[in-house]
Amino acid sequence: MRTRWAVYPAAAVLAGTMGGILLRPLPVVAVAREIVELQQSMNRLLEGQKDLQTTLVHNSAVSEILMEQSLDTVNRLTGTMTALQKTMQEMQANSGVRLETTASQVEGISDNLQETLARIGKLNQQLVDLQSVLQSIDAKLADRVSSTKPAVPPRTQAHH
Repeated sequence: MRTRWAVYPAAAVLAGTMGGILLRPLPVVAVAREIVELQQSMNRLLEGQKDLQTTLVHNSAVSEILMEQSLDTVNRLTGTMTALQKTMQEMQANSGVRLETTASQVEGISDNLQETLARIGKLNQQLVDLQSVLQSIDAKLADRVSSTKPAVPPRTQAHH
């Protein structure tokens, strides 16, 4: 009977030891590795965002140059149109034949002006579309960054 009472505490000690081994916290190395992997993922995301930002700046600069060139063309065409109108008035006084020639030139320049205005409208729409795409990409990157953050388990209070 005495041996029976001695076996119970030994079994309890053995069970406690096994439970302690099974329920021990993860090794610090595994947690540190996960943190390093998360930091690497964050760095990759940040690099991707910087690349997108560089592309956006480059595309904006190109679009701005194209817009300036188009506006310069419109301004030159406007100046040409003004000069042609003046010439047309002078020619009207001098000759009807010259008037027809000038009218066709004005019509050609007017067509060019309309084409240039249409191109400016397309460039403007492309800029709007590009901004929408980049905003969408930024939103997706932000969602990925927020979804890759590890959840912090709530702290439990120790009972005394």
